[in-house]
Amino acid sequence: MTKEARVKKLGETLNGINEALEAVDLSEIPAEKLLDFKLKYTEALKGEYTGSGKAYQLNKGNIEAKDIVQAYGDLLARVQAGEISTEQASRESAVLANLLKA
Repeated sequence: MTKEARVKKLGETLNGINEALEAVDLSEIPAEKLLDFKLKYTEALKGEYTGSGKAYQLNKGNIEAKDIVQAYGDLLARVQAGEISTEQASRESAVLANLLKA
């Protein structure tokens, strides 16, 4: 199953769980069980999500400090928008930091 298909399936399942939580009398269904499923599916979906926003492209060859600062700004914007995971942001930040040192 492709990543896109997994994300779609997880999203559909999470929507179903959300609908069940809204429609069900929680006094009859163990709320802990539904909430547990919701949390697990939310985490799984978050782990599968990769943003569609593309990273700032540095010019090949002559990279200046202002270009790296602009790339950091783009990275921050993508993190704040939830387009990339903290793990991906850490990797990109490390690359940019190494470019500054070079």
